[in-house]
Amino acid sequence: MVRFVERFAFVVIGLWALLAGAGNLAVPQLEQVIHDQSRAFFPPDADASVAAARMGAVFGDSDSNNVTYVVLEGALDEAARAYYDALVTALRADTAHVESVMDLWSDPLTAPIAESRDQRATYVLLRLSGDLGSAEAARSVQAVRDVVTALSPPPGVAAYVTGPGATIYDEFASFDRQMLVITAVTVVLIAALLFIVYRSVVAAAIPLITVGLSLGVARPIVAALGAHGVTEVSVFSTALISAMILGAGTDYGIFLLGRYHENRRAGIDHSDALIGAYRSVAPVIAASATTIAAA
Repeated sequence: MVRFVERFAFVVIGLWALLAGAGNLAVPQLEQVIHDQSRAFFPPDADASVAAARMGAVFGDSDSNNVTYVVLEGALDEAARAYYDALVTALRADTAHVESVMDLWSDPLTAPIAESRDQRATYVLLRLSGDLGSAEAARSVQAVRDVVTALSPPPGVAAYVTGPGATIYDEFASFDRQMLVITAVTVVLIAALLFIVYRSVVAAAIPLITVGLSLGVARPIVAALGAHGVTEVSVFSTALISAMILGAGTDYGIFLLGRYHENRRAGIDHSDALIGAYRSVAPVIAASATTIAAA
């Protein structure tokens, strides 16, 4: 096996590159799968989820824990009230995304509850479709924001979408963007450290190419499993894949290179040095990788 890989190294690398390319072309990107099919942030048996469901059942309201607020801030004059009424009407009409609307400001008896003491802010409470952190919840929050933007608040009034549902949606979106930056910076740092240690572009490139091909193959596999409902995916899936493959893949490459260099310094021919390094390191790598994968 090792002699075959050594003899046809570029063919093997080409096959892995072809597999990575084909997988990424055949399967939607992992970020898109997560955006479309991510599961809830909280498990359904968590105390908060159970309490939200019971509250909705007892009070005849929605049992969703995707609580979101639309806050109006500014001069709450007749124009603001007209905008508020139009907003409530539009939100109630969107039954696909909005399960309930708690309108306190329209009723003179409850209006003081929903209005700030200086009468410059008010809110409407919404329960949206989808549990917190799920793809359905994200679509519901975005739908509310689209309604708020489309109706256009009057001059002097600002409208904000906030609350647990909107906050988690923004956090996940920010986390998704930051992961790309973190991954890029991590790759640059690993490349710099490898070059400093080995003082050779070729030696430093070997673990990097391995890690890159590993990511290229692993991402579409996880995306395919998530798209078909075999495994759950979330915004943390990309972080785990990047961290595990960048960390473990680089370590495994260093293990193999280190043992190969030891054999070469002992005067062993490069072919036998590679075979000896593989036979001594492969069981360790297989055991470590199996432990990580099982966990």
